[in-house]
Amino acid sequence: DSGPMNSVAGVLRLPIYRRFLAAAICSGVGVWIFQTAIYWAGLQSGSTASVGILVAAISLPSLLLTIPAGVLTDRVGPYWLLFVGSLSPALACLGGLALVAPDGSIALDPATLVTFMVGVAYALWSVPALVYVTRSVPPHLLGAAISLMVLQYATGRIAGGALGGFIVSAGGAGLAF
Repeated sequence: DSGPMNSVAGVLRLPIYRRFLAAAICSGVGVWIFQTAIYWAGLQSGSTASVGILVAAISLPSLLLTIPAGVLTDRVGPYWLLFVGSLSPALACLGGLALVAPDGSIALDPATLVTFMVGVAYALWSVPALVYVTRSVPPHLLGAAISLMVLQYATGRIAGGALGGFIVSAGGAGLAF
């Protein structure tokens, strides 16, 4: 029988896909911990407009860079962009840590720059991630492999947001970064 559940089980039996999916889920959780911390720090400034600016800063790169990321992936392959897209948020979080004031607030200009850089990394990661999946999984399992990618987004938003909120409430934005 080659039903949907067998396809899901089949793709999850592939070690390369399991490692990739686990890494993607961890990345999604990390991005949402970052977003929770950066938005909280923005709110500490006393301006709710700053949160809107930060949301735009993390979202705008996807709008601007998705097509160029696809072209670049065609030219250089997915591996280099996956590496850059995975490493950059970690570096941005370290940069964000340096920007957090003792009271947990963060200046809007540097926060916007750090948040924009996380958005760039995510935009450069998204297209190569799907290409990587198509090159790593047998064609008959691609539907299941691609559909399971929703776990990265869902788990990131649910677990990352909740974990980010817990960490920020326990120790502030600096601890979350």
